[in-house]
Amino acid sequence: MSALSFLAAILVVVIKLLYWQSNVPVGYASGIVTICFFASIQIFLLGILGEYVLATMTYVRKMPMVVERERVGTW
Repeated sequence: MSALSFLAAILVVVIKLLYWQSNVPVGYASGIVTICFFASIQIFLLGILGEYVLATMTYVRKMPMVVERERVGTW
């Protein structure tokens, strides 16, 4: 998504240079591209955080609930 928004930014610059006198609102396309770029970075970092939590939970599940030093009065 980040790469697509980067390509869209390049496309917006090229279109703006070719059609300089067009009636497109100023800042509209660059704002949308900026929002998409930062949203994709946030989603990427959220995925990294999710992988970290998953690895931590997997590690914790393999540990025993209680560690016994010795058993007294076993059956």
